[in-house]
Amino acid sequence: MARTSIATPAWTRFGALAAALVMLAVAGWVFNDHILFFGFPDGFSSELGRAENTMAIGFCWFSLALAALTLGLFWRSFFAPIGRLLLVALGLYAVVTVGLVGLDMQFRTYMMDDAGG
Repeated sequence: MARTSIATPAWTRFGALAAALVMLAVAGWVFNDHILFFGFPDGFSSELGRAENTMAIGFCWFSLALAALTLGLFWRSFFAPIGRLLLVALGLYAVVTVGLVGLDMQFRTYMMDDAGG
């Protein structure tokens, strides 16, 4: 029997919505942890702190854009299959996240941080 509906299965639809919410939560956590009180209270920022702040700002914008795209995929899932597009979006998010974590680890090996000593 041929499938007559082109709509996406419910688990993929739920996955798109859950992925968008996770991206928004991670962006909020990064914003709260690395951007919100940057340089507080005296305005001092180390070389590592400035590099992490710049990466955090870029990551937050990337996460917000990809979350909006994923919410768009969630909306599209009611009309067309989104499985492959969702996998590409999640793969891109994973690659960028792992790449930025690796870059931060690299920065921590040679940049001065704000820990006293």
